[in-house]
Amino acid sequence: MDNYRFNIIGCIEQYQDFQTAIKWFERGKLELSGDNFSDLAQDIQGYFLQKHQFNNVEKLLHFEIIPISIRKILQETYDTELHRHREYIVAVAFQEKSLIATNELRKLLEVYQFEEAEIYFNKNKDVLNHEEYKNLLKSVKQRRLQEIKNKIIFLFEKYEFDEAIFYYNTFDSAFPSDDFQNLLESYKEQQKNN
Repeated sequence: MDNYRFNIIGCIEQYQDFQTAIKWFERGKLELSGDNFSDLAQDIQGYFLQKHQFNNVEKLLHFEIIPISIRKILQETYDTELHRHREYIVAVAFQEKSLIATNELRKLLEVYQFEEAEIYFNKNKDVLNHEEYKNLLKSVKQRRLQEIKNKIIFLFEKYEFDEAIFYYNTFDSAFPSDDFQNLLESYKEQQKNN
């Protein structure tokens, strides 16, 4: 059986010589029992399916030397494998598109383009994970607010109150109003004492 398998696959794969492959099938049909011949046909089909050589499998399905009962089995296997392969291709394409979209979204958020990031998310929400977006947005906003707080505290420590107030008014979401006022009064008091 291995000799037939080797010769049939070689004829088809290397030379696209289907006539010689059919002749090898004819010899195999004469010399092998029914089950072995069926196994040979299924084994050859499996080889081409594994390599995603669907065009070779389609041609194999039309070999009249292969009995109809075996061809029906081959056809069912072929249809199933072709469907799986197509699903796999779609899944890989989706995953790739999702990865690209996620990276673009991160780039926008890294430079604090929150509105643009939201627009981008809405345009691509078919491939982006909403929970991942919310967590990423929350993390970036927290980091941004911490940077703003640090800048305001830095300005307070230098007693540059007008600049700190201007900066606070620009990014007033960084501090609750009462916290900002208390901090401002505390640093002003420190300045008087120095």
